[in-house]
Amino acid sequence: MVNYELKYKKIGLYKTIQKFFPVITEDKAKVLSDNAAAAHVLDADVIWVAALYIARGGSLDHAVDASIKVMQDHIYRKILIGDLKSIRQISYTLKSKSLNSDLKKFLRTIYLGI
Repeated sequence: MVNYELKYKKIGLYKTIQKFFPVITEDKAKVLSDNAAAAHVLDADVIWVAALYIARGGSLDHAVDASIKVMQDHIYRKILIGDLKSIRQISYTLKSKSLNSDLKKFLRTIYLGI
């Protein structure tokens, strides 16, 4: 029996990850989502940190496990969540505000790694 609710949450997760991290292909996002489900990750921030790791060139195979471990430390968790918040804010701002294409590329490179 297929859990359709879980399936749609997983689809929504990898599509959202792709919006924020365009360097992550659909296939990589699906694998990340599958790995998170297999590891029984219920904390969305753990998955987002794993996605950030992959977007910056980290290994897809180790992303979820490493993210789980690092997010257990309160100090690292606070810093990484702050970074994710900044990335989300810059992503929304770049979409909503007109900006010179060179400056937009500059900000996308810094925050989004593209």
